[in-house]
Amino acid sequence: MSSIIDFYLAPDDAAAAGGPGDGESAEYGNFDAYTALFEWEALLTGRDAMELIESDDSPDVGDLVFRARGELVTALAEASPERLAWVTREWIAGDEAGVEDEELALELVTEVAGLARTARATGRHLYLQVS
Repeated sequence: MSSIIDFYLAPDDAAAAGGPGDGESAEYGNFDAYTALFEWEALLTGRDAMELIESDDSPDVGDLVFRARGELVTALAEASPERLAWVTREWIAGDEAGVEDEELALELVTEVAGLARTARATGRHLYLQVS
């Protein structure tokens, strides 16, 4: 079964619950996006991914809609291209990534980092929806 993962920006959880709409977004498929958020944050911050998952207190935004943690948004927004490339290599080297194509994975991480920069600059939040 295929899944579509949309990363997008919204001003708040209520607006995000309806999905990406016509705004700025990035669409990819067939990987565990929810776990990827924690893995990326762990790689970028040096924290343990399981610790991040266990301490996650993000609100339930909607049916398979998740808000990225502020720490992740900040880390992505501030990461250099070299750091994003390193995160990508480390992420796909793990068993859980579900992505094997390094070029596609780097495109994904870089595009989501761009959304994170826009989120910080505009006061919006970064979300993902799995469908």
